[in-house]
Amino acid sequence: MKRSITSVSSRNRAISRSHVNEVDDDDNDDYNDHQSHQGGGPPPRMDTSVICTTVVQDASAIAFACYDEERNEIILECGHTTQSDIPGLIERFLEITKPNLLLLGTKILNNASLLQILTQPSSLGEEEMDDKSNEGASRSIPYRLMKSGSYDLRRCKARILQKLRVLSLLREETEEHAPGYGDRRVFPTSRNTGNSPVASIFRPSAYHSLAALVDFDSKAQLQALGSLIVHLQDTVFRLAEDGNVTVDRIVLAKSYQYMRINAMTLSSLHIFSTEHHPLIAKGSGNSKEGWSLYSLLDRTKSKGGRKLLKEWMMRPLINVDEISERQDAVELFLHPGLQTHAGILLTLLGKIGPMDSILMKLQKCAMRPSDFLLIMQTLSAAVSISATLGNDILPRIQDADRCDFWSRLIHQCHANTLLQLQARVVAVIDEESMLELGTRSGVIIRRGFHPQLDEWKDQYEDLDGT
Repeated sequence: MKRSITSVSSRNRAISRSHVNEVDDDDNDDYNDHQSHQGGGPPPRMDTSVICTTVVQDASAIAFACYDEERNEIILECGHTTQSDIPGLIERFLEITKPNLLLLGTKILNNASLLQILTQPSSLGEEEMDDKSNEGASRSIPYRLMKSGSYDLRRCKARILQKLRVLSLLREETEEHAPGYGDRRVFPTSRNTGNSPVASIFRPSAYHSLAALVDFDSKAQLQALGSLIVHLQDTVFRLAEDGNVTVDRIVLAKSYQYMRINAMTLSSLHIFSTEHHPLIAKGSGNSKEGWSLYSLLDRTKSKGGRKLLKEWMMRPLINVDEISERQDAVELFLHPGLQTHAGILLTLLGKIGPMDSILMKLQKCAMRPSDFLLIMQTLSAAVSISATLGNDILPRIQDADRCDFWSRLIHQCHANTLLQLQARVVAVIDEESMLELGTRSGVIIRRGFHPQLDEWKDQYEDLDGT
């Protein structure tokens, strides 16, 4: 059982967020916001998402496990440090993940020095950096603290193996065991051996699938990840079937790969700058990015692109090869022979909607009709982007290293999956009628999807003014 240190429990906050999501405000409609942003209007409104982090210390080892609800991914970090290195490791991980909830066990709560590091802000957070002009404002940590007692090692390991489902690993297993995959030998699976006992021998276990990302020899990491899963089962995934926690991927933070830049340096160099509306003190008006290096470099066309660029600038890489790879990717839009295709890509990228926000609403059963229109628009643009990259751009790239980079990027687009998903959505939703009648009419199901539904529609249309 978890006991909140603050006065409001996470369950109440989750329920409150779901009620907020259910409010249908036409003036703040996501579809209209997305369309207006393409013309230079304000960016899409985002709902508050959970970013929950657990911290565990075991002797010289300290481990972190963070769940980002908007990305639907888990971020892990584990390292052996001396007492003097702990503050730096904690600060680097918290800067990367930016949690709004921190789960702590009794062991850390009784460790005064470690608790002080976690509760005493050593640098300004992103929001505090924006408001640093208000010198009289008191500084505080940008996350809540919650006590957790779910750190039993055996229970944590069991939850990881039995309840954690990672979609990226499941996709890799399906591809690697499909007949004809690569030049490797095809092992028997249920696809080519039916339900024979041989198939189960070669099917990878949950342990072996997760072992590439989770260090099962690290007590601290197992406790951090296990306690996080227990918390997610009680909150974000409380309605999930069989109590499973299903995430898109598990990411290793590798904070040592990024240059450490504190908020004061970012402010002094004018990397970011926020201009507040004059009426913001009265609770109205919005903030916007002011004159800064970020505003000069920002030529992105989608919400995801803007967020990614900001993350890149807040956490610069220090590996030369990875920096060169990013430069090669950006250079595509400047190549003289690819200007036409680059322009097509930019136009298509402008049609990509805030899918992280929409999928989060879908998980909470808080979708609106406009969200379905955005999904269809995004799928259509994503399919076209994948086709443009594979058919028009890749054949014109001569350099072998760059070809390898773009081939990997095209593979990550999962073109076949996008096409199948688009076909299924188009077969169900009547986009033309929704655009003609407006989103106030709700989601309109296409005729031919179900005969009983078509019959009911005919009966409704025959009603005489009722």
